[in-house]
Amino acid sequence: MKINKTNLDNYITGNYGEDEQKPHKDMLFNLREIKEAVDWATGDDGFRSSEVIEILKQIKRENNNESKGEKSN
Repeated sequence: MKINKTNLDNYITGNYGEDEQKPHKDMLFNLREIKEAVDWATGDDGFRSSEVIEILKQIKRENNNESKGEKSN
């Protein structure tokens, strides 16, 4: 699948198609790619993208902590 504005919009808004809980396998991005996309979208020098990366890391930590709590219960 080629990445275009519609695919990216669907990924960002959570419109994943049939399986609404998981992103499409071709729409996974690494932190470098996310940082670059935020820099391009905001026309920023890297401040906002660094902020976004920190938010994503925090969300990941929280999700990991929640899943660990579920396993121990």
